[in-house]
Amino acid sequence: MERWAGGKLGRRLWLVAADELSSVAASVKRQALISAFIDLEIHATSRGEVARAVEAARRAHSDDDVAEVVIFPLAGDGELRTVTMEWDDPSPDDGGLPPGQEFGVFPWPAEDAVCREAVVPGDDGCVTARWVASSTS
Repeated sequence: MERWAGGKLGRRLWLVAADELSSVAASVKRQALISAFIDLEIHATSRGEVARAVEAARRAHSDDDVAEVVIFPLAGDGELRTVTMEWDDPSPDDGGLPPGQEFGVFPWPAEDAVCREAVVPGDDGCVTARWVASSTS
């Protein structure tokens, strides 16, 4: 996940395999906070089954009443075109989904999820933003 001002100015999600890091590295913005979540539980589903997959992800994380569920098309690579469902949002209908027939669904990572974080240096090689390190950094 690429975030600006800790997420206050937005975020972009990227799905990246370990051997494809260079394709994303050239696209992220300077001074962005990058959070790499390791081993997300992504469930593949068809367009017609997305609502069922969202409900299953919500039930699997029912102890976290503020959890979000992320939906993205599996076709394509690089930056994900996502739909994020808040915990109490109704399940998405067909019109609320990005184009595609196959989707990935995953619950938003918990606060204690395994991740690595770093700030992308500026063009001069310096980091001008300060970020509070998390316990998983």
